[in-house]
Amino acid sequence: MADVAIQDVETEVQKEETITMEQFEQLTKQLQETKSAQSGSDRRVQELQKLLDDREKSAAEDKKTADEKAAERMAAIEKELSDAKREKQLAMQRSVAMELLSEVGLKAPKYLDRLIGEDAETTQELIKSYIEDKQAAVLQGKDEVAKKHGRVVTRTDPTGYGGMTYKEMSALSAGEFAKIPSEVVDQAMESELKS
Repeated sequence: MADVAIQDVETEVQKEETITMEQFEQLTKQLQETKSAQSGSDRRVQELQKLLDDREKSAAEDKKTADEKAAERMAAIEKELSDAKREKQLAMQRSVAMELLSEVGLKAPKYLDRLIGEDAETTQELIKSYIEDKQAAVLQGKDEVAKKHGRVVTRTDPTGYGGMTYKEMSALSAGEFAKIPSEVVDQAMESELKS
């Protein structure tokens, strides 16, 4: 814009070939005032535009930051929830394992957590397998001791009721009798009927 004003003044000067020195100084002064006013307003427009751009960027970053914070918070809450569910599931499976072990009179091994599966069925299978292995090892040890001392081992029964007659079984209390596996009771009854 300042260039346009200068050109206008030069054009005016060319049209009027004779101007006084006073007029020339006055025109020059006006030109300087116009230039300074124009440069000041241009500078102010640039400053305001920069300030507006900065505010827009800041607002966008604040919104982005708030969204990111919310997403991080949600992720943390979801992780805590899944950890709590996993711990609860582990505690339930540990309880099932301890109950199965206590039913047969075994203590929980130090590596009990290795015998705990993802669900109740898997845990029961692992614990039953552990119990069978433990009982087999105990029976094998008893058989070896018996053989070492000259005894004849004919048959070992993991339930402890093998070799009892039906009369002996029926003499037990109702709670004890209920603990005897049905196969053992059936065998005792069949042998009683044959005799």
